[in-house]
Amino acid sequence: MAHRIPAVFLAALLLVLPCAAFPQDDPEEEGLDNGLIIELTEEGTEEEGPPAIAYGGDFEGVVTSVIDAAHVEIDGERMELIGVHPPAGGGCFAEESRAYLGSRLLEKRVSYSFERTNGHRRVLGDRRIYLYEGNRMLNSELIRAGMAFSDRRPSYPEEESFVELQEGARRRHAGLWRTCPVECNRFGDCNTKSW
Repeated sequence: MAHRIPAVFLAALLLVLPCAAFPQDDPEEEGLDNGLIIELTEEGTEEEGPPAIAYGGDFEGVVTSVIDAAHVEIDGERMELIGVHPPAGGGCFAEESRAYLGSRLLEKRVSYSFERTNGHRRVLGDRRIYLYEGNRMLNSELIRAGMAFSDRRPSYPEEESFVELQEGARRRHAGLWRTCPVECNRFGDCNTKSW
């Protein structure tokens, strides 16, 4: 058994050394950005934003309905996206965020996971999920793109990351941050203002 460990180490080393010996392409030349998502603003200038969180779901299903930016039906069962607070129903950007999510997901196969700490617990009848399109978590993508706010209640493991994504969207004037008047209370909960 002791002879296998050095052999495995040597094999791994032989795989890594050729990669290190050849110069790598410059990511700037290919338009890559070392893990950050680059967006073009209306003025055409590049702005960096943190990437949406990438994981992958444990379960699969087909999105049969998009209710708003935080609620979908998967195989006919209503689910709530963890950490996503949609714009006020009927208010500024509510329809745009619902349409954005619908254009990406309606009648498409998605994967989803339940919150690890609370499992399949239901809140107001809805199962709370992290929703994935491929390996991209749509919960974080909606907030990063300015299609929804981060939900500050109840706490969940990604809350701090979601708040950072929201702050990045606010700074970039992405989505609803460009279009809508927004008010945030002293606890950091935000929503679009009533007209």
